[in-house]
Amino acid sequence: MPVAKRGKNQKRILNTKVLTNCHKSQATSNSFSFTRQSDKASAVTELFKYLNSGYKDDRFPFPKMQDYIKVPFELDITKNIEFDSVENAVATVRNAIKNAEWQPDTRYLALFVNPVPKLEKDEERKNIYYKIKEILLYEDVLSQVIKSEHLYKNGKPNSYFNTFLPHIEIAMLAKLGGVPWRLNRPTNNELIVGVGAFYSVTRKTRFVGSAFVSTTKGCLKALIVSKVMIQLVWLDP
Repeated sequence: MPVAKRGKNQKRILNTKVLTNCHKSQATSNSFSFTRQSDKASAVTELFKYLNSGYKDDRFPFPKMQDYIKVPFELDITKNIEFDSVENAVATVRNAIKNAEWQPDTRYLALFVNPVPKLEKDEERKNIYYKIKEILLYEDVLSQVIKSEHLYKNGKPNSYFNTFLPHIEIAMLAKLGGVPWRLNRPTNNELIVGVGAFYSVTRKTRFVGSAFVSTTKGCLKALIVSKVMIQLVWLDP
């Protein structure tokens, strides 16, 4: 099991079990889908192979998602969304989400393959990321965004995409209600509080700070982001 050092006597352990007791969700299954631009079919095909079957490489292979985070990649093609261009992406996604049929006992996660480059200067094009995530959030659909430029470079699969997969899959595990990692120490009745602050280049302002509170089991108790917004998410003990 991978570990990362935390101070002199602490280690961070990768927890590959979905601990549903941390959350209120009554979902009994997970369902995944792809949201992409029509000309990104090859990139999505590669991503599907990596998640479903693993990243095949002689030197640096990476296991399939079910082996790494213990969550099978169950694809629901009826929830896949395809848009023609960045300009009509938001409208297409909104219409598809509005007319989709959702099962109450299923937790949905959409993988959005974003065609807009990281260094895009057009703010309108960059903002489709936020707009699409907002649409999904209103329907309680989780999302994981992957830049298409990270999947494909110069017309062929990115040979270094295996370095992205651990981050992507651990993020997906957390969003699905799991605990991706915790401190390697006995669990007891106490909280762990983390605080951070940063400067937003796009907003040209400082965040006064953000904080999270979790138990030693890794269960999120509260999330607080100041100056821009304050959001509290309290869960049952």
